[in-house]
Amino acid sequence: MNKDDTRMPELTERQIHILAALIQAYTHQPEPVSSKQLAESYDLGVSSATVRNEMVVLEQLGLVRAPHTSAGRVPTEEGYRYFVKHNLTNQALSVLEQRSIKAEFEGVPGDVQNMVRMAASVLARRTDAAAIVTEPRARITRFRHVQLIHTYGQAVLMVLVLEGGDLLQQMLTLSEAVDQERLSHVAIMINDTCKSEPAAGVRQKARIVSDALAADVMELVADTLSAAEAGRTFTIHSYGFGDVLQHFGESAGAQQVLRILDEKRLLNNVLTEVIEKEDDPVQVIVGGDGRFDDLDRLSIVLGRYGTSQLVGAISVLGPTRMRYGRVISTVRYVAMLMSDMMRGVYGNGDNE
Repeated sequence: MNKDDTRMPELTERQIHILAALIQAYTHQPEPVSSKQLAESYDLGVSSATVRNEMVVLEQLGLVRAPHTSAGRVPTEEGYRYFVKHNLTNQALSVLEQRSIKAEFEGVPGDVQNMVRMAASVLARRTDAAAIVTEPRARITRFRHVQLIHTYGQAVLMVLVLEGGDLLQQMLTLSEAVDQERLSHVAIMINDTCKSEPAAGVRQKARIVSDALAADVMELVADTLSAAEAGRTFTIHSYGFGDVLQHFGESAGAQQVLRILDEKRLLNNVLTEVIEKEDDPVQVIVGGDGRFDDLDRLSIVLGRYGTSQLVGAISVLGPTRMRYGRVISTVRYVAMLMSDMMRGVYGNGDNE
């Protein structure tokens, strides 16, 4: 979660049970829930009058609200956040469900793209929501080797190969003409010095190298690596977006579902966040969490999978009334399963 936990109110055990029951009822049937309904349908151990009094407190705390003039109440975004944080984050799938999901993956050919497609399908079908899964990519853009080719005069073609195999080309104009033998010597020096370094590492080594031409080229390599890192996007596979639209009774939510696929920058920002936040393998964004205004009608559960060098993101997207416990546990298990499969293909990813 990304909201400041210290801002969440302290609830009694009874209030937590009532909030959980209300969210469960509203998830099952998206209509305002009355105190009488909760008291009669859930084992709360208190009267409807007590439930009504506690609901007033929950409303004052901003965790539930009364829409229109209805006597019933519905959860707020803050209510869902509290529910996710305090009630469901440690819920696990049953052994039977885990075996069933694993069996689906075992029938997939040993190809990363097929694995990613299967993950999107499994997540969408198992959670009754939409799923987006990215193909794995290098955790950070790293240098593999460079080649410098003299073309004419002071012009040099720089061919830069990144770890993972991406190739970048750039024309350089040097301060003076340099022959090919000198360029090849500089390239060898850079390759020996900068292997597997990210942009910051290449730049640091440029400051201490004694060869002025090598230092200049290394600075250009670092600039190119930084630009490549900033411009990276994900290769995504999605499933279930057509079906999830039926869960939105109003057009604004449906439009946001479609927007997240159409607007690559928005999707890239959301997915990058889960990959970069190493300390939290599963994250939940409820109503945009105040950071993504274009997602204020949606909830997204995000997970990370991969190895020490390769990483990808998985996500399940739906209305804020999604079944958080099931979605979180499914995302967590599928991410773990995909990581195991990745290690089976790449080891721990050190020699991709």
